[in-house]
Amino acid sequence: MLNILVEGNMDKEIIYSIFLAAQIPVNKLKIVSLGGKNAIKRYIRENGAENSLVLIDSDKINIPDSKLEAMKQLDIPSGVEVFCAIPTIEAWIFADKDLLLKETTKIRGKESIKINNTLERIFMTDEIPYPKQLLATMIFKKSKDIDYRFLESMDIEKACLRSNSLRVFLKGVSTALGIDTDKHDEFLSRNISTDIFSNLIKEIMPSDTIVYKALDGTKFSALDMIPMC
Repeated sequence: MLNILVEGNMDKEIIYSIFLAAQIPVNKLKIVSLGGKNAIKRYIRENGAENSLVLIDSDKINIPDSKLEAMKQLDIPSGVEVFCAIPTIEAWIFADKDLLLKETTKIRGKESIKINNTLERIFMTDEIPYPKQLLATMIFKKSKDIDYRFLESMDIEKACLRSNSLRVFLKGVSTALGIDTDKHDEFLSRNISTDIFSNLIKEIMPSDTIVYKALDGTKFSALDMIPMC
């Protein structure tokens, strides 16, 4: 049995639903909610961390720095895998924006049109400054409105393209359980560069900026390139 140590009950609910979406066998793991980083540190000190992975929030912008900081904070012994939700686990809820919009429409009705405009501006979810506040103020309003089971329908491949920290976590759990991740890695290698390139093109202003010149002299603006991405 693989133990996954998390900070709180919300984290437990979110990753359980994501595991189901990713077809990770939940009968082979136990998600342990401990009540914060200090509680995780105390648990490891008292019980050890054999057959365990750790998942915590981290406001560091990249995964290596997040992992290093987490190991220092928790005094994690070498050999224990630590993963970070960047900047918080709520950011992973934005990773499949189509699914989130569908859930938002059920809760907020016509107001979801305005919310969709915000969701369209979000590309890499690890870069959302305050995902918890964004969920609370714009979408769910009250925490009691949130039933995280809707994440069981998450498109995992799409989500992993939009969240590096989610991708690394799911791959780490799969590896620990002995699940082959080659097919998933192949999908990402085929699609991630195209996805990033497409969004970069869309951000070029003004849109008539020339971004490519063909061998025959034909010029293409950012606006011309968007349908090709």
